[in-house]
Amino acid sequence: MIILQYVTISSWMNKKFELFISNIFPLCILIAGLFLFTSQIDSVVAQDNNSGKIFPCKLLTSEQVNTVLPDNDGGYLAHSGGSLIKDVDSYQCTYSNDKWEMFSVYVTVAPNKNLFFKIKHDVSVLKMLYKNFHKIKVGDKAWIYGDSESTEVLVEKGYKIIHLKLNSANAGKKEKSLINIASVIAHKIK
Repeated sequence: MIILQYVTISSWMNKKFELFISNIFPLCILIAGLFLFTSQIDSVVAQDNNSGKIFPCKLLTSEQVNTVLPDNDGGYLAHSGGSLIKDVDSYQCTYSNDKWEMFSVYVTVAPNKNLFFKIKHDVSVLKMLYKNFHKIKVGDKAWIYGDSESTEVLVEKGYKIIHLKLNSANAGKKEKSLINIASVIAHKIK
């Protein structure tokens, strides 16, 4: 009798589950489609607001990039112009090599003090997260942090943020070169 009840309950639960899945699955597909569609619209809107003021892949020479990432691909423009924050522009150039190592240059520009505080990094959090974290002399304020395989430089200059990120087997040994590159970019960006 117990087995018969289990089978009866089990088959009843399967039918309920099948009914639930058949009703909810199309809804899930619809929601996922809407999400993808609206994210594509946001991307188009952000790119239409391109200020075109900074060309991130032209900020450095190939020799300068080679000091941190030898044998790179010459870089590709990952983003240029608008961002998710209205009136803030974001730029990114990323270089890579055959060893799956990457060097990225990010520049984010706010037009005023209020928007700058929205893009500014919380240095106290970075200080807690990274054992190797120290201040450097570039721009208005700057820091270098990371570990042996990922080193980053963060520079504040005016209402701009310059963020360099190197992911490579010897990233920790490239601190001087990264600081030099940050200095070059800070001088080029007015």
